[in-house]
Amino acid sequence: MDQVEGDFTNRANGKSADINNYGSIWQPKIGAVITPFEGYSLYGNWGRTFQVATGAATYKTSPTANDLGPSINNGWEVGLKAEPVSWAEGRVAYWQQSASNEWRRQLNSPNGDSTNIGATDRQGVDVQVKITPIEPVSIWASYSLQKAIIKTPAPTTPQYKGNQIDHTPDYVFSGGIDYQITPTLKTSIWTTGQGNYFPDEANKDSQVGEYALLNLDLSYQVNKMVELQFQMKNLTDTYWEYVWDDGTQTLHAPGDGRAFYGAVNVRYDL
Repeated sequence: MDQVEGDFTNRANGKSADINNYGSIWQPKIGAVITPFEGYSLYGNWGRTFQVATGAATYKTSPTANDLGPSINNGWEVGLKAEPVSWAEGRVAYWQQSASNEWRRQLNSPNGDSTNIGATDRQGVDVQVKITPIEPVSIWASYSLQKAIIKTPAPTTPQYKGNQIDHTPDYVFSGGIDYQITPTLKTSIWTTGQGNYFPDEANKDSQVGEYALLNLDLSYQVNKMVELQFQMKNLTDTYWEYVWDDGTQTLHAPGDGRAFYGAVNVRYDL
């Protein structure tokens, strides 16, 4: 159970506002796992979470405003985990989630405000695989196919019923190869990416946002306490971007090009 409390004072005009009275938010959860055969497990779970607005929308800035209730998110998942042999494992799952009153961050808002989307439905399929063909090498991959739609839009935008939720990619993925070259030297080459999404709630703009990036990690264990890391992101210098609609036009924020990072990790055993 959660309780959300607080207040806000606008120091520019001296006015104060209490947070919305969200009440007691109950979040029950339950899950089960069945292993009918060695190395194979069927699982399922059901749970409830919640979401409240952000920024100015969190508070009753108008004295006559009604308290806004939280968005109650109910979701369930069923899946299969398998490890048929010692060098291979995987998981496949199907999930659904419904939100009673979803909120999202309002882009370009100086107050960091939120806007109400309405009731939404999401569903997807997740697949994960990891194999170790030889002892120093691991190959892994994950892929998620998802769909998110507006089931019951906010009263001010009834025309959005059935639209896809903006900035929700059709799919996301990652995968790579890890190679323990020596007991102290490890390398990983991996990729991550996503599919297209609508940059606007009205779905009037074309879908955008698809990309795939290639990355490289190197780590060297100097001794028990010190590890050196070097990372190259976006090896191919692929152009990618985040796109949103401000109501009159689409705006584009380019992602990082080829970039290099280094780190020193020091661990103490007390």
